[in-house]
Amino acid sequence: NDSRSRLIIQNCLMIVLLALALFLFIIAAISDFVDERTIVGAQTIPLLKNNHWDLVVIEPSRRMSPFENTVREAELESAKKMQALAKAAGGDVLLYSVWGNNCGAAAEYKAHTPINVSEVATRPIDRKSHTKFMHEVNLEIAAALGGVKVALAGYAFENCIAKYPEFNLYDPDECHPSPIGSYLAAAAIYATAFGENVETIPYAMDNAPGAGVIEGVVKDTVFGGLVPDLT
Repeated sequence: NDSRSRLIIQNCLMIVLLALALFLFIIAAISDFVDERTIVGAQTIPLLKNNHWDLVVIEPSRRMSPFENTVREAELESAKKMQALAKAAGGDVLLYSVWGNNCGAAAEYKAHTPINVSEVATRPIDRKSHTKFMHEVNLEIAAALGGVKVALAGYAFENCIAKYPEFNLYDPDECHPSPIGSYLAAAAIYATAFGENVETIPYAMDNAPGAGVIEGVVKDTVFGGLVPDLT
């Protein structure tokens, strides 16, 4: 019904915005969420252990890069720990595959331990290559977790940019999503989690011009198998 659809997709938006806030202020990764010594881990782990969860949405960190493997390896092992917590709480994880930076560069990090990570360089990489890398890493992690679902927000971004370049999906920092970009990501999570075409639910983002177009892109990406040109 309308209230259920509104609540669910607003919760998906909250996931996107929470991930944005965490990235901006503490650059959290899955590794941080599964370690009780960190700020977010100290809050997340008790919540997971003391409640029932059908689905835990996790975003493999943008700290990963194609230039080194230590962060990638740490995120993979941490994703396994998060899945164990999710399963103990009655559910499983869903991977949230994000888009590439639109600024022509990405930071390179090195993991000394899973929660001790330092930035070592900034390297050039175009948006499409970065999106492709993030997508491939998510598929790798999904396979390691037994084939869990992946919300293809990054692919949806690229499909939208190709077909509707007039939509500005990026925040001014050219990394995080704009409000309409956040709605696209939330819709991709919703469609993947529930197997429902977001065009058929009554809720649409309040006062968002083009929300219907965004929903169509998500449908084509999630259910139509539309793969963007990442060359």
